[in-house]
Amino acid sequence: MRLLLVEDDEIQIRLYERTIAESFDDIELDVNREVAEAIVTVDAVSRNDVPDLVLLDLRLPDGSGFEVLDRIRARRDLVDVPVMVWSGSDLPADMNTAYASGASAYLVKPQDLDGLRTQVRDSISFWRHVSRAPGGERPNGL
Repeated sequence: MRLLLVEDDEIQIRLYERTIAESFDDIELDVNREVAEAIVTVDAVSRNDVPDLVLLDLRLPDGSGFEVLDRIRARRDLVDVPVMVWSGSDLPADMNTAYASGASAYLVKPQDLDGLRTQVRDSISFWRHVSRAPGGERPNGL
């Protein structure tokens, strides 16, 4: 499984990496720390390396995660890739914008690291084992 993480907080990146390594043995994690880097990654995605899931922070040092979400949804070959917006913001305007832009889910990051670890593990498990697309298959072949 290929997972694209767009996150700038180094402590949280290490937590994602450690949680994924401890909980899943088949995830290839690509970490992008800025909007510009994520856009280059999205633009370079080929048919053979489409991410199975994107975890996207909104507040990044060089712009908004919404720019990355818009870029993903603009590509016909990525339109079915689940994108989970993960943000510290609980503002309804951010949530509404995320869903209107094509986010598959919007999660507010817990304030404590143990809560974030649980949320990371459970969210990935949800997309892998519970979620279904129309027709009964898992989204994007998860």
